[in-house]
Amino acid sequence: MDITEVTLVGLPAEMLDEQDLRRRFLRYGLISSFKVSPDKHDATVKFVSPISANRAYHEEKETFEELGVSVVYDKRESPQPEPTLVETELAAERVYKPYTYQRAKERQAQQ
Repeated sequence: MDITEVTLVGLPAEMLDEQDLRRRFLRYGLISSFKVSPDKHDATVKFVSPISANRAYHEEKETFEELGVSVVYDKRESPQPEPTLVETELAAERVYKPYTYQRAKERQAQQ
């Protein structure tokens, strides 16, 4: 089972702005859902790709932990090693290539 969620626990009140958090995590990939719980002081980001979640975890963990925020990637096991550039590119190709191919076929059929 691939992990696609990153949860931030113990966010200070000034960091609970959904738009700011969403912008921060969009740089790692497409987000399928995003939930901020101000009463619990946490936020959960669910990515389309497990590689995006893995990158977000590895790149944001230290920054948030310095602020006293726990970053949870998978409650059952430790996170996978950071993906290589090739793995990231291959994952992106699997997501976008079928869509691009389908659009090209549709355009060709219209002509």
